[in-house]
Amino acid sequence: MSEARNVLPMAGKRALVTGASTGIGRAIALALAEAGADVAVHDRTRGEGTEATAAGVREAGRRALTLEADLADPRHIAGMFERLRAEWGGADILVNNAGISPAKHLGEFTADEVLAVIAVNLSGALLCAREVLRDMAAGGWGRIINISSVHSLANNPGRVPYAASKGGLNAMTRALAVEYGPLGICTNSLVVGAIATERTLEDPLAPQRLEEWKAAIPVGRWGTPEEIARLAVFLADPLSGFINGACLAIDGGNLSLVPHP
Repeated sequence: MSEARNVLPMAGKRALVTGASTGIGRAIALALAEAGADVAVHDRTRGEGTEATAAGVREAGRRALTLEADLADPRHIAGMFERLRAEWGGADILVNNAGISPAKHLGEFTADEVLAVIAVNLSGALLCAREVLRDMAAGGWGRIINISSVHSLANNPGRVPYAASKGGLNAMTRALAVEYGPLGICTNSLVVGAIATERTLEDPLAPQRLEEWKAAIPVGRWGTPEEIARLAVFLADPLSGFINGACLAIDGGNLSLVPHP
């Protein structure tokens, strides 16, 4: 029988969570801190949400670093990692959470709007992975966790650019797993369903949509950011090293349901 660990599972690890000012990103940042990791808190602009997440990390007894970068701009990404290396020497854990999800029919998108969705959700995540892999490869260990969506596998109208970006994120997950698994670096994605975040609950139609979605989610409710965070921490744990290249659905059974005709 193995001995129980006497230290926090993430003790000594440095994590970067993108889009961590609210919602799922904030929950993951705080959960990683509770598990012992120092956490760099990213958002496109530094505001009250970013500072609140960083304060929560510090309240858990860990170091926090706030990082500001537009993930659609490769120069911003390079600058963010330069600062992260200067302050902490790099990162051991990357959570690609930041994303945008405008919803309308494809013909209503401008070309720039389509490219912006791909740039933030997919290209930005890929460039963040490219940067952090330098640090992980040097240390012989790492975890990359990509926050994908059920829209990568099944859809309703109005989600074409978003679905394309998240489908690409799943493919990126598998490719990184094959290429970097031999170096001790595991890459996985969470295929996330309907989650009750601050943004979704602020929608005036939120009560109606919460009720409507119950029919499409076998557990009968929306998920919470904290439920996503617990799975992210599990994948970041050093003991989860045989999970690599997985795209794990956390959707209350939504993708398993065949709608009635």
